[in-house]
Amino acid sequence: MWPWSWSRTLRGRRREYLRRIKREAEEAESLRMALEEERVAVAEKFAGLDKQAERQERERQTLFQQSLDTIIRDFEKRSRELAGDLFRIGQNA
Repeated sequence: MWPWSWSRTLRGRRREYLRRIKREAEEAESLRMALEEERVAVAEKFAGLDKQAERQERERQTLFQQSLDTIIRDFEKRSRELAGDLFRIGQNA
């Protein structure tokens, strides 16, 4: 092989190497962008799930408080009834 043909071969290899680097860099950038989009989508999904869980927890606490209030009212009512019964029994004795 003549020296000028080596030079041409090296230039061709160098050109192909640079094309390959450019192509792989573009592919890597594309993958980074896709990964970032996926990360954003997952973050939005989890934010939505957090909001839903918070709403459900507030509803659960409201229902619990309502149930507790009802139980306390019923207990106080029944206590007054029993105290009245005891008072009447004491008066009759």
